[in-house]
Amino acid sequence: MRNRKTNYDRKYDILYISKNNNKPAISKEIIDGVLLRRDKDSKIVGVTIFDVLEAILGE
Repeated sequence: MRNRKTNYDRKYDILYISKNNNKPAISKEIIDGVLLRRDKDSKIVGVTIFDVLEAILGE
């Protein structure tokens, strides 16, 4: 994903990765705690990962 924007919410341990656009998108949970966002043309425009530090570091 080029031209991406990444945000991390420390309070809720959520990582947001998205393209730098404001187009409408639909989210679908692809595995437990991971949402994939697609635009109207089914192109991937973002990913949301819940409990990211817990998943990576086991915290």
